[in-house]
Amino acid sequence: MTPTEEIIEEFEKLITCPDCGSSIGLDSQCGRKPDWIGIKTLFKKALTLQREEFRKENELDKADAQILGFKHKDSGYDLKSLVGAMGLTQEEWQVLQSKYSLSHLEDEDIKEISAFLKQLK
Repeated sequence: MTPTEEIIEEFEKLITCPDCGSSIGLDSQCGRKPDWIGIKTLFKKALTLQREEFRKENELDKADAQILGFKHKDSGYDLKSLVGAMGLTQEEWQVLQSKYSLSHLEDEDIKEISAFLKQLK
């Protein structure tokens, strides 16, 4: 059973009355009230799972980008063609420059990317 399926099963248990089998809620047949703390805990668990899945996907996206860059250079293409193939925009480039060190790029590389993206506008 996947983690998502486990969460769904736990949720179904939380909203089903163990005595009469009806859905627990404001209009449940037996008058049982929902376990709000259990539901909140389960909701947090689902969010944590979603964040972890997103993080893993993000790591795969980074690996894919690194392989793309390696193969691009290996095939004899230059930095401008790599930036073009990535579909990087001027706005994204500004975010990259402000949030990432880019220490692996020479000053000339940064200028080349900036000039290339400016000409695309």
